[in-house]
Amino acid sequence: MNSINTKGSTLLIIGLALLSGLFGSCSKDLGNYNYSEISELAISNLEQQYAVLTGVDTLILSPIVGGDLASSSEADLEYRWTLRMQGTSRAADTIGTSAQLKFPVGVEKGQYLLEFRVRDRSTGIVFSKRANLAVSTPFTRGILILGETQTGEVEAQMLSMIADTILMDGLIRNSGLGQTLTKPGEIMYGGGFVDSHKLVWIFTESGSYFFDRERMSSASTNTISSFLMPTDPIDVQQEQPIAMAPQIIKSDGTISDEFSRAIVTRTGNIYTTSTLLGQGEFYNPINRLASDFERLLPAAPFLMYPLGSMSSMMWYNQEEDRFMALAGFMFIDHSSYPVEAAGEVFSWNLGAQGQELIYAENTFNRDGGFVNGNTFAVVGEGSKQRYIYKFHARGSNPVKLASYGVKEIAFNFHQAEQYAFSSNRTVVFYTVNQRLFAYDYNPGNERLYPLDPLPGQDITMIKFDTQQNPAENSLYIAGYKAGQGTLKRFNLDNNPNHVALQAVPSAAWDGLLKIKNINWKAERY
Repeated sequence: MNSINTKGSTLLIIGLALLSGLFGSCSKDLGNYNYSEISELAISNLEQQYAVLTGVDTLILSPIVGGDLASSSEADLEYRWTLRMQGTSRAADTIGTSAQLKFPVGVEKGQYLLEFRVRDRSTGIVFSKRANLAVSTPFTRGILILGETQTGEVEAQMLSMIADTILMDGLIRNSGLGQTLTKPGEIMYGGGFVDSHKLVWIFTESGSYFFDRERMSSASTNTISSFLMPTDPIDVQQEQPIAMAPQIIKSDGTISDEFSRAIVTRTGNIYTTSTLLGQGEFYNPINRLASDFERLLPAAPFLMYPLGSMSSMMWYNQEEDRFMALAGFMFIDHSSYPVEAAGEVFSWNLGAQGQELIYAENTFNRDGGFVNGNTFAVVGEGSKQRYIYKFHARGSNPVKLASYGVKEIAFNFHQAEQYAFSSNRTVVFYTVNQRLFAYDYNPGNERLYPLDPLPGQDITMIKFDTQQNPAENSLYIAGYKAGQGTLKRFNLDNNPNHVALQAVPSAAWDGLLKIKNINWKAERY
């Protein structure tokens, strides 16, 4: 198992509580000094660069004073450690007055100049040495986790991956939200360069709230209503998002489209915005037709788009049971029915066939030459035949690629609790009664593979990595047993004649929640 450093949990709470007062408690460095030529031999055992986590780490440094100062009496030496944020006009703060520095880091994140000064009172000569200090929050980079505690309450954690892996626990409990949440949905970081989008969102059936990306603080007023400005007669206080797009698609925090944003709410409304027009406010819903503009068509909780570029998208109309298309995000306030053509592999109008959408997932599958990725959908009716549809979900001109009838060998596929589609193979993973199966739907070579990647545990989540390293074709699997959750990453082999999962030794963590969902967080800006 990959070890998890939990020492930061207590320090984090203390650090956040002291954050606002730390700079006030640091004395400003207003002294005047006569400096000598800096001797490299005078002060040693200090590196040029340090990196720490605010609210977690204590910076301990023990420089060696030598050279011309070595013969000075200790009583004649005066020490001072100062810290100044680079790129600002702020004065330096004194953070220590002893030869050794022991500084519980609680300053805001940023790049700092750390300076150690030694003054010989008998001569007035000052020697100094500087270092760069990079301060990050433990929430800058890592895996966000949403799940349930042993008592069934929604809670969030983060596997912070700045240097060592540190488990940050109780993110909701310690956020200031003051709400008990139930039935977890999704957790995600919006990313991008617009401040109003750089938020962590937690979606649950009992309410959805945003959290500060640096401190994971929140409040009961942190809802989507702050961003909704419809002219339609909509009670924005009743709107709760359950899905948001686009997602992060690279480990550095890159998102697929910096200018477009979409959310779908529990009431079935879809709101979109373009950052080219403003700073992230959402106006009237787009889940309507131009020919019947006053009627809002309830949307399913799936936003379908090419992961590599969300210049347009598709969604699903639950009232009429058919796929819908949105051609773009600028100056477009309605959707349309995708064009149908005779002889195509399936119809966008599921209702006309007595079917409905059960599940949809965006992937980096590139069949048909669509480098930005294709979407898969599971459709069917009740306990009857299931089909897998593959299509390129650009709303401006969506393209149907394939329809696969699910064979009877796919054990209880119609009872599946969750699905995960591989981008690189004709394989879908699914769970039934918290047991894992892999179904190869390649026509003429259909096969079923019962799997037991976490022996003795119930499978609570399966999710392909389309965020950190999509090319590796990795599958995250979460398990649960006796009140403890586990998360592991597996690589899917490329042999078309069988399905094998290879555990990644450095990507296994335990002592977690009963996991419902995970999402990658990295701050590119």
